[in-house]
Amino acid sequence: MSAHRLLADEEARRTEGATVIPSRHSVTQGQEQRGKYVRFIITPAALAELGGVKDGDWAIAHFRQIYHNEASIVFLFKLEIQGNGPLVFSEVPEELSRHGFSVIGLVKGGNQEAALTDALSNAEALASYLDGETLPILDGESDPLCETRVDFVLMRSADSSWQLTMRWGSRQKLWLCSTVIAETSPASVRLGPDSAELSDTTVAIVGLGSVGSKIATSLARSGVNRFVLIDDDLLQPDNLVRNDSDWRHVGQHKVDAVADRLALVNSKIEVYRHRVRLAGQESATTAASATAAMGNASVIIDATANADAFNLCAHIARQSRRPLVWLEIYAGGIGGLIARARPDRDPEPFTLRQAINDAAGRIAKEKNAISPETGANYAIERSNQSPIIATDAEVSTIAHLACQLVADTLLEREPSRFPNPAYLVGLQRQWIFDQPLQVFPIDSHDIGSWTSDSPMDSSTHAAGLDFVKQLFEDLVSRGKTDTAS
Repeated sequence: MSAHRLLADEEARRTEGATVIPSRHSVTQGQEQRGKYVRFIITPAALAELGGVKDGDWAIAHFRQIYHNEASIVFLFKLEIQGNGPLVFSEVPEELSRHGFSVIGLVKGGNQEAALTDALSNAEALASYLDGETLPILDGESDPLCETRVDFVLMRSADSSWQLTMRWGSRQKLWLCSTVIAETSPASVRLGPDSAELSDTTVAIVGLGSVGSKIATSLARSGVNRFVLIDDDLLQPDNLVRNDSDWRHVGQHKVDAVADRLALVNSKIEVYRHRVRLAGQESATTAASATAAMGNASVIIDATANADAFNLCAHIARQSRRPLVWLEIYAGGIGGLIARARPDRDPEPFTLRQAINDAAGRIAKEKNAISPETGANYAIERSNQSPIIATDAEVSTIAHLACQLVADTLLEREPSRFPNPAYLVGLQRQWIFDQPLQVFPIDSHDIGSWTSDSPMDSSTHAAGLDFVKQLFEDLVSRGKTDTAS
């Protein structure tokens, strides 16, 4: 088949009068890089600036090298051309420095003769060559760069292709790296023009567990560049079954783990971190800083599935008149909820939550649906923080649906792709769902008051009374203990 394709192509070109025919089939970059361990990645921005190094001159290059089992990847992230100041290529994330090594190299301007590049076949020859050259001064230092500090040398061969040579094996051997021209087209090429609009928005996410971490990563890939992340918890090994982070982040605050993850997805990301437990025991200053940041965001996302956190997010959304999006995964992974409350367009959050509860209860009654797990509550209200049972795929499905709802909210699409403010989405044949992917749209004609002084709903009022009652009981209990001692 291979021979037939080449011969057929040759015959076709001869018929068309073409004089140049391929000598072999074209192959992909992946096919070309098989078996090549050290790979040098050049971004388009770096490639353009490398052409600014004058013929015969030397420039200082800063590289980052990351080791993997099957390949070692080298990135050029900064270039110092004498007289021009340092050029930093923002396409390469700063976060990469934590996952590899930063090394110094040299760039020689102009095309080099084949005899020269062939002669630099070992470390001794390279050292001898560099010793006879006038090397530049490293930024921030006064003496010329010493050749013994150089780990990489980048030259352009006679055919204008860039060749990177690396010292190897206690710096006594040379290794010719395989060059890969990176593809770094704007996000809009793959995502469409919406990504540019999303880049000017700020998203506040409360709760960076399995749901929140996935939402943050997905929105960053969609074009959102600014995040307010709020969570007080640490990432534990057992979180990794569903969290978007990995073992490199275990022991970190989830806020920091997600921020690091976002920095590797998009180098332009700005993250404002708040290691705060909303509705928890925090100082007034700490809590005020987090709530103020939420109120200034373009949209607030409650990814906690915690009633107390929802109450606070809802009040902040109403007070600041910001859209609130929340979601929940039902126990057992049978499905989930996504909901949105926009000022004066959708029911205010407490009114909408009550409408969701009423609709879910009505559907369950009509179907005579009984919870398949003793004690499991499928009516949205879940105040405890015990882990739910659900697979990563089930959590991801609901989280990504919520991301689409967030994007629709940020872009203020008219008409909206989501005509209803809330949806119950089934993933299994359980409870009210007759089959996977069954959806119950929830609508409510009662917008309610979006002013901050509107009456408190009954569930919030009851929760507040329970809290005060428990507080007094604890105080009385402590008093008895102190008296007895």
